Amino acid sequence: HRDNEKENFRALADAMKGLNEVPYMITPGDMLGTIPDEKVVVTFVSYLCAALVDISQDFRAAQKIQRAWRRHKFFEVFEEMKERRRAIIKVQALARALMARRQLEELKLNREAIIAKRKEYA
Repeated sequence: HRDNEKENFRALADAMKGLNEVPYMITPGDMLGTIPDEKVVVTFVSYLCAALVDISQDFRAAQKIQRAWRRHKFFEVFEEMKERRRAIIKVQALARALMARRQLEELKLNREAIIAKRKEYA
């Protein structure tokens, strides 16, 4: 049972390393096999709660910044894609116009050839 409590305190100490604002005022000896001092525990938990609230506020602020940046980048890429699409449509239109002119020239040549053959037979 005591080993389990010691392991819990090691896990608590590891988790607390990232929380610099929380003073580590409880030692395993304060808690193992005895009833801890209520004021010490309440003070410790109060510091811990305040640190966790700060972290959650920082986390939410970071999320908002990330969301705004991703939105900005999305619209930047979206506008770039729209410009590329317009350019592609222009190139396609020019290619279709060129093909249509070539077909028209071919039809004119065929028509002239047919008229010339008719004149030969006439």
